[in-house]
Amino acid sequence: MRTIRWENGVVVTVDQSLLPRRLAFISLRNPRQVVKALKGMKIRGAPLIGAAAALALAQPAYNLKG
Repeated sequence: MRTIRWENGVVVTVDQSLLPRRLAFISLRNPRQVVKALKGMKIRGAPLIGAAAALALAQPAYNLKG
């Protein structure tokens, strides 16, 4: 199972604050939402934090028009 993925400019990841009781995914549509998820401990662990941060930086470039 992938814990993080990119879907057309949206970061989709496991909401780790719900584990192990429940497996749920969150869709983060902009860097602000990624930061909020990081601060809220929905994204944990150094490798996942790094991947989420890199994808958050890519979001504005992906969404540029023109």
